[in-house]
Parts: sequence; structure tokens; C-alpha cells
Amino acid sequence: MNLKNVITLFVISVLVLTALTIGLGSHIGTNTIEAESQTFSIASRTEENPYLIEDVHDLQNMNEDLEGHYALANDIDASETEEWNDGRGFIQVGNTHDPFDGKLEGRGYDIKGLFIHSTEGGYVGLFSRIGTDGVVSNVTLMNINITEESNVRTPSTGGIVGRNQGTINNSYVKGNISGRFFVGGLVGSNDGVVKNSYATGEVSGTSKIGGLVGTNNGNVENSYATTNVRGDSRVGGLVGDNGGTVNNSYAIGNVYGDGNYVGGFAGYNSGTVENSYATGEVNGNNDVGGFVGLNEGTIPNSFWNIETSGQDTSEGGIGLTTDEMTGEDATDNMDGFDFSEVWETVEENDEDADEDGYPILQELSREEQLKAQNVYAEEEDESILDEITDIPGFTLILLLSAVFIAGGIYKNKKR
Repeated sequence: MNLKNVITLFVISVLVLTALTIGLGSHIGTNTIEAESQTFSIASRTEENPYLIEDVHDLQNMNEDLEGHYALANDIDASETEEWNDGRGFIQVGNTHDPFDGKLEGRGYDIKGLFIHSTEGGYVGLFSRIGTDGVVSNVTLMNINITEESNVRTPSTGGIVGRNQGTINNSYVKGNISGRFFVGGLVGSNDGVVKNSYATGEVSGTSKIGGLVGTNNGNVENSYATTNVRGDSRVGGLVGDNGGTVNNSYAIGNVYGDGNYVGGFAGYNSGTVENSYATGEVNGNNDVGGFVGLNEGTIPNSFWNIETSGQDTSEGGIGLTTDEMTGEDATDNMDGFDFSEVWETVEENDEDADEDGYPILQELSREEQLKAQNVYAEEEDESILDEITDIPGFTLILLLSAVFIAGGIYKNKKR
């Protein structure tokens, strides 16, 4: 066997063995996932052994037990809901009179393509109303479309829930949310707790429209919105109408209001907003502010960007320039921010940032926040060799290839 034949044999053996290894790896992975799913398939109403949600039909069936404990077993494709119920789509879990008082643990899985078109009013979202005992954690809604267009004057619409009286933690919504009153990317009307959560996409309505929460009479903490928000009155980048407490949060989406009380962070505030900031462009006709449109509450240690917002006045908050709010300079200018436990700076010399950025929250994904600011530095692709060496069983491939080559050389020498 000459050298050319040896090389050819080597290449063929590597390709064949690689294909076999990848196929074997995929097969093993599939079996593992199936085994894990079967482990959680026993239905119960305890946190240790929750009901297993494996598809969108299981998700809809949460209506059968509004006090149950549930967990997602995998990503959920909910795109078929656009064809459900004569165009109304998914029927929200619970209703105005019967709230969800159970628990849903998302385990980091995605619910994708959820569609709701409500013409009956009330509370509209994945959940209609979450009661005081209800808890939703680690739930991600991706590419959702929720619309409320009834003639009822007291609807409330949000991605996760129309009205929240319980706790929403570590949850995320991306999509389009529209309604008339009390509309938010995550929650329409909040009387409970929202923390470590965020929303992105488009939110629109008439009054009390917010990127994260439409109207807040509870507590919002460690959360943010990159949502573009549009409405008539009481329109804000994070919350439309705030009568509660908002702490350590920010809004970087653009805000457009056709009527009164329009702000980069809150349209109207009668509660407390502290240790927060806004950077989005703000446009409106009356009572427009870079941070808040109208303030009748308290706003300590909060800031807005006078350059990017297009607004140099606000009834609350302190106006700063981009340079003063980004990079290391943020620690000098944003008084009250806890840069040891809550916030962290984004600097051009960071490995994952290509320029100075605004402060971000330590408890939430750094990568997602940098991408939202458009300062994330994409990592270079691995070389082909790195990718090959990551393949399960690559060492075996090398050993077997070496045997083929050695055998070929030995035979060649004997001749």
C-alpha cells in the first residue's frame, strides 16, 4: 500500500467513524431525555413531584386543577394555538373569579408561539389571574402574540398574566402584547411581587401601558424591559402607572404617547421608584419626561439619559449624559446604586463587551443584557479542529485511525 492509499484510508476512516459517533451520541442523548421525562410522569400535587407539562395540551389542561403544582418537562411548541377555538387561541389558565393558586416551575424551558385573541375582556395572558398563593418561576414565553380588544373598560393584559396577586420570579416574555387598559409586557396589573424578570418586544394600548407592567400597586424589583411601548396616557418604559414600589430596575425601550403622562421609565408615579434608570427615546404631546411624565410620589437615586431620550426635563429623576451613565463612570454618577451586590458595570475592556455599556443587574443573564444594549462582543467561532475534538468518542476515532495507518505502513514495508 503506497502513501497515497494510506492517506485515503485515513480520511475515509475518520469520516465514517465520526458519522457513527455523532449518530451514537444523538441516540444516547435522546434516550436520556426520554428517561428523564418518564421520571416526572407521575402526577401529583406536591412540589417534589409536580404535574408534568410535556406539550401545549398539558399546558391548557392546567385549568383542570388551579391549585396544582406543575413543571415544564421540555420546550413547548404552542404555535398551533393560533388555530384553536375559532381564532380565539389559547384559553388563559384561570379566570377573573377563579385565580391560579398553584405553582408553575418552568425549569428554564421555553413556551413558544402562544396565541391569544380575547374579545371578552377580563384578565388576559397565559394566566388570567394569579392568586395570592400562586407562584410562577423560571418561565420563558417566546414569540407570543396576545391581543385583547373587548368593549369592557376594566380588562388587564400581560404576557405571563393579566392580573398578578402572587409571585412571578425569574421569568421572561418576548412578543407582541396589545390591549386597551392595563397592558404590560409581563403583567397587566400587579398587586403582588415581580422580581428578577424582564420583557422585550412591542406593547401597545390606550391607558396605563408599560414595557414590563401596565399598572403596579405591588412590588417590582431587579427587573427590566427593552420593550417599545405605545399608548395614549400613562405610558412608561417599565410601568405605565405606578402606585407601588419599584426598586433596582431599568427600561431601555422607546416610549410613544399620544396623550398625557409619558415617561421613559413611568408614565405616572404616586408610589416609590428608587435605584432605577431609563435610556429610551421618549415622545409625547403632554406631560412628557425623560424618566416620568407626572410624579406625585418619591423617586430617589434614579436617572435618565438626556441625550438618548430626547428629553432634558422630568418631574423626577436626575438627567445624565451617556458618558456619565456608562462604563466605570456610572459608579461615580449614579448615586445609591449598589455596585457590589446588585449592579455591575459594563466596560469596553471586558471580554464580552465591545464598548462601555449601562449598568446591568447581577442576578440576571449578563449576555442577554449586553445584547439588549447592543454592546455584546460575539465570541469567535471555534476552529474546525476544536469542533471535531469536542465530538464524543473522538479519542476512539484517533486510536482506530492510527491502527489503520500503522497497518497500512506495515504492509507497505513488507512489500
